[in-house]
Amino acid sequence: MCRVFVFGFLLSCIVVGSSIPVFSGEIWAHDSESEVAFHRKKALIIDHTCTDISKVPVRWISKAGKQFRVWYGHTSHGSQITSGMSIINKGIFRFNTTGKDGALSYQETSGDLGHRGDMRWMKKTRDQLSRPGNDVNVVIWSWCGGCSDNTEKGINSYLQAMTELESEYFDVIFIYMTGHLDGSGVDGNLNKCNNQIRKYCKTHKKVLFDFADIESFDPDGNSFLQRRANDGCLYDRNDDGRRDANWCDEWIAKHPDHGIALPESASHTRPLNAALKGRAFWWMMAKLAGWNGKP
Repeated sequence: MCRVFVFGFLLSCIVVGSSIPVFSGEIWAHDSESEVAFHRKKALIIDHTCTDISKVPVRWISKAGKQFRVWYGHTSHGSQITSGMSIINKGIFRFNTTGKDGALSYQETSGDLGHRGDMRWMKKTRDQLSRPGNDVNVVIWSWCGGCSDNTEKGINSYLQAMTELESEYFDVIFIYMTGHLDGSGVDGNLNKCNNQIRKYCKTHKKVLFDFADIESFDPDGNSFLQRRANDGCLYDRNDDGRRDANWCDEWIAKHPDHGIALPESASHTRPLNAALKGRAFWWMMAKLAGWNGKP
């Protein structure tokens, strides 16, 4: 019997006590220009440093579009990624529900990671992946408010469930995610839960889309988590206990010629925040396709 363990990726197949290499580093199939190693050497963390898609070589975006078939479960907060992708949905950044004409196959389903051990998303994932003719090879689920009021036990349930799915569906990449900001700051329960997820992903070499980290920084690298920033990008500018400024609005005012394509709107947040997440998504796909991170 072959028992397979997947950590965001397929790592190895244990057969009668021996380890058979299957995938290389961050690639789906062998590529001589990619890292030549049949296991993930480290976690893949997609955060605020991964939003400048001008640094991503065109061929890796194109390869990702042809290679992956995404199934993404989310409610309103998670739709920010799609909003950010939609505004650049042309050329090599095309996506649609079927992958037609070389576009990325990107299917969305309603639902999220729930609250405190709610596992309905897990059954829905199994149902999708077990369908006859299913060709999905990347699965993502986002949080709504379920990370803010969660517990260590609840987060562990999420992490264990993801790992269980990875072991069942060895040819699928599962993307972990942190919960959106809620204004509770560095010492809040949300950040504790998010750090629990980050630590697990780094320790076990998972793929993490760090939703919260992306909305904690402006494109210049200024941090707002310690200023109790929330999902709408509002923060406490004067340390007086009131969120009285918005880092997205401020950054755009300071950089009128920024050149970042912005959606008309985005759920719960400013268009810039969604645009950065959409770009980070494509960065992630390029890395999964084998890009080594160099321009």
